[in-house]
Amino acid sequence: MGSALDRDNVHAFVCEVVEWVVDRIRHAERLPRRSRHVRLPDLTGLPVPEARLRAMEAGVTLTLVRTQPNPPPVPGMVIEQSPDPERRVRRDSAVTVWLRF
Repeated sequence: MGSALDRDNVHAFVCEVVEWVVDRIRHAERLPRRSRHVRLPDLTGLPVPEARLRAMEAGVTLTLVRTQPNPPPVPGMVIEQSPDPERRVRRDSAVTVWLRF
């Protein structure tokens, strides 16, 4: 059987955990809610790594399409995107970008 000291330690520990959980919940309630929709950034003219970063920050993913336009822009640059920039889309949707490689 546990002693009174063990029960007191367990009780104190549980109280600390409960306080921590309640504090985290209160903190989460103060955070802005994430919208289901996001506005697409303009990715045209960006190199692929920067386009990926901006897409990630906006909450969307990239689908890359390689193309051979004439005249060729700078290799590895986004030359077109769909949906268009500034359009609102569902968070986590895919944006298709066409690249010159």
